[in-house]
Amino acid sequence: MSRSNEKQEGFIDLVCSLFESEEGLYEVVDRNDVDPFEPDLRILDRDEWAFNVLCFHTDDIIHDGVLIFPKTFDKRKWVLDRDDDPTFLALGVGGTPSRPEHFYFTRFMNVMDTFTRLSRLTEYELTVLSFRFLDHAVEREFERIFSPS
Repeated sequence: MSRSNEKQEGFIDLVCSLFESEEGLYEVVDRNDVDPFEPDLRILDRDEWAFNVLCFHTDDIIHDGVLIFPKTFDKRKWVLDRDDDPTFLALGVGGTPSRPEHFYFTRFMNVMDTFTRLSRLTEYELTVLSFRFLDHAVEREFERIFSPS
């Protein structure tokens, strides 16, 4: 296994542990470590609403931005992000996969290109890497999707 794959698997482990940290609120029902056409995680919440998570960690900051999935972005854009089956991006920047300096969590549809400026992601940064902040981001999105207009 390459060093890059080990790093990504370590970051996926972190995201899994965050979602599984509170008993019974979320369940990781599928983990994909191989296919870039599929999400890295499939998660079921306590109300049995399912969503997907793509995970990426990088420590390479270029001109105040990062390259997200530099080798597989075009393939991953085929991962559908629809309101009836949302896909989120968990992005760790800097630090280590298990302790990133910055952690961003947003719908994948908000990332339009492999190069993304960090200033564009500021509103999606979780300032505290904890289950409560992650849960709040997911719940806010589900409220937007499922609340009457």
